[in-house]
Amino acid sequence: MTSKNRARYDFMKTIRALDYLNALVLLGFCFFCFAYVDIILSGYYSLAGLKGHILDWYDFNNNVTNNYLPSTYAVLALWQAIPFKFFGYNPLGPVANGMILWLKAGTLLFAVFSGVVIRNIAQELGCGKRDSLLVSLFWFLTPFAVFSLLIFSQMDIFTLFFMMLGVLYLLKRDGLRFALFFGISITFKYFPALAFVPLLLLFEKNILKIAGYMAVFAAPAAIEVFLYRNSYMFKEVFFWGASAGGKLFIAMVSGTLIHIYPFIWVTTVGLAYWLNLKDRKDEFNYWVLYIPLLVFTPMFMLIRWYPQWLMILTPFLAITTLYQRRKIGFFTLVEYVCYYCYISYVVIYFCSQVDAAMFLQGGAEAFGLVGLNNHVMKEFYIFRDRRSWAFTGIAATLFVQLLFKFPLHHFLPQLGGDIRLKMDQFDVNHLRIRLFVSVMMFALPAVLCLSRPYPALVLAALLIFPIAQLSLILLRENGPGSTSSRITKPV
Repeated sequence: MTSKNRARYDFMKTIRALDYLNALVLLGFCFFCFAYVDIILSGYYSLAGLKGHILDWYDFNNNVTNNYLPSTYAVLALWQAIPFKFFGYNPLGPVANGMILWLKAGTLLFAVFSGVVIRNIAQELGCGKRDSLLVSLFWFLTPFAVFSLLIFSQMDIFTLFFMMLGVLYLLKRDGLRFALFFGISITFKYFPALAFVPLLLLFEKNILKIAGYMAVFAAPAAIEVFLYRNSYMFKEVFFWGASAGGKLFIAMVSGTLIHIYPFIWVTTVGLAYWLNLKDRKDEFNYWVLYIPLLVFTPMFMLIRWYPQWLMILTPFLAITTLYQRRKIGFFTLVEYVCYYCYISYVVIYFCSQVDAAMFLQGGAEAFGLVGLNNHVMKEFYIFRDRRSWAFTGIAATLFVQLLFKFPLHHFLPQLGGDIRLKMDQFDVNHLRIRLFVSVMMFALPAVLCLSRPYPALVLAALLIFPIAQLSLILLRENGPGSTSSRITKPV
């Protein structure tokens, strides 16, 4: 190895080490310090399942805050079986203690499983092993995913995991497993049903086969409802979820009798059935990823959602961005603007709940390490109390994603273009920026609300490795004979 190549190798080794340190510090900070009370309550109440209360679980707990479907509590109970059986974990009530980290580790494990599924999806789309890993990392570092998983600490990752398994088998043209895994996903939350119907009609045109796949899809939810048919509290939860989704169907075009979301959804269903892509694999693959974007995105433009709901959008947002090889920078910038508006909206709408107050539910507070000052996070965002403007920003940026990713080449073949997922022009600096934005856009103002430890010390710890890495990269780029390809391509 020549001295020049050796120097390049040592430089890249240093940059890679700083990548690992950045991820460890920034993501570890979110994992250890933040949580919302939902996962604490859900974790505590799920323990009743380990004490023999399975079919009477809802009525035994008899609490209106138990508004998730049984599958969510079953997963949480199974995850807590280890500390419950072997370490005597049996709290007297839902309190913020060290177990919050164990619960978050369970959701993080599902995120890892989801990342493996997304890597397999990327391979099915034509990526090699290294490139498919980049696709998976690009999804994992999606700002809304980092917020939902590591900051807000919610459980929508369970739904997403099974839904993406369904997407994987759809890309493999395995209709039975596609329907089955989508069916399992709706036993956690109903949202995947909105995407399942148009995806099924994109895949299958035979009416009898469609009916068969619909039966497979409905079977897991039907079994769940049958098992809990005598539970009054379960019926309340079941219909509460249906009514929450029902808000989608209320918004109307002013001055008409047209309901906006049903109009969009039915149009999408019709389009999916009309498209005939049996012998056009690459185009079929793109539509499989775009249709969920088409049915989920309007949902977040029309109703008041809970922050974790956007998790379901993240894989489709990320992978369709990677399809736009020469516009990745544009779409990620739009996504960051959307994330800023999203955080602004959340800290305004859920003031003193989903903001710096999450320090008081996280692992750090469980060990008595944090305290808050008199500031509130919304003071540090330009919208302050103007929630409607923040929501408008979210809606506008999501619409840009939806509009400019539309596969026009199907209707205008003369446009040409390659519709395969290729990572040959991907710049790994996107991952570094993505990590930093995902964490710091929330963490920076949150840290400024701390009274202890001293905010400057926390910010110094969070920023030391990103600053060191950026300095090395800039020095290398501006050095004699340097080229940006040395730091933008993995070696």
